[in-house]
Amino acid sequence: MHRSKKENVLLLGGAGFIGINLILKLIEKDSFNIHVYDKDFSAIEKIKNQNSINKIYGNFIEEKNFDRYLKEIDYIVHLIHTTIPGNSETNIIGEIESNIMSSINLFLSAARNNIKKIVYISSGGKIYGDRDNSVPISEDSRLDPKCIYGISKLMIEKYIDYISNNTGLRYVILRPSNPYGPNFYKTNQLLGLINIALKTLKEDKGISIWGDGSNIRDYIYIEDLTNAIYKTLLLESRQNHIFNIGSGIGKSILEVLDMVEKVTNRKIKKDFVNSRNIDINYNVLDITQAINILNWKPYTLPEEGIKKTWDWINN
Repeated sequence: MHRSKKENVLLLGGAGFIGINLILKLIEKDSFNIHVYDKDFSAIEKIKNQNSINKIYGNFIEEKNFDRYLKEIDYIVHLIHTTIPGNSETNIIGEIESNIMSSINLFLSAARNNIKKIVYISSGGKIYGDRDNSVPISEDSRLDPKCIYGISKLMIEKYIDYISNNTGLRYVILRPSNPYGPNFYKTNQLLGLINIALKTLKEDKGISIWGDGSNIRDYIYIEDLTNAIYKTLLLESRQNHIFNIGSGIGKSILEVLDMVEKVTNRKIKKDFVNSRNIDINYNVLDITQAINILNWKPYTLPEEGIKKTWDWINN
């Protein structure tokens, strides 16, 4: 795609795990001027070429006026979610105030400022709820989240669609599976089975497994995910889109931990505990639409991604 000049992209939550890796992708491609909105830039200070990034300090929860940040912005990638699936269960009201209401304020501001496209990073792992079969889940499957985190993601999707229908704001929603990979620098960035397993191995600690470890999930290497986000920014379409972004292949928790042990040549200390109501038995994503419309597919095999992450942790 030819661009006469660099356009401006704003990453909300760009100092998080996905955000840091997306910044590296955007710097590599050199197609956009990068603006990052966050409240802690310590992780960004770890990467090269950080001086090319316009850093905007702000607290998403408390922000009432996004207009002042959007005057020169062409595209927005909304990466912020202030909770994770586990701790979202403890404060329903706080979840609504910090994530849903703040996102609505952002979308209304994006519409007022004629943003060309907003890319919202939802959740392929939580928004569909549980499945008890082996059929990959497509974007038009039943949405039945079992945790507050998934409900919030679904409500935010519904609100961006409602605002789009009433204002013309264009959007693309990405529903990624469980991302893993390098460049997690802060404690709150340590999310996902693979990254946690590798970090606990490095620190010679154990890992808690909810249930018997037979739960099947879909895992996506972080560079494959950021490549999908990049392709989404370049997508020339007047339509709104929703894409699953995953590997399309299911692995049980025990299968993943077995791969981690083989790659690292270390044994994981496993602590099996009772499963929770929010735990999902089967979640594998159908990625056909992303392949056909985005011209995207995942390239990184699990063993390769685990090795790259392990090398990063050790270096």
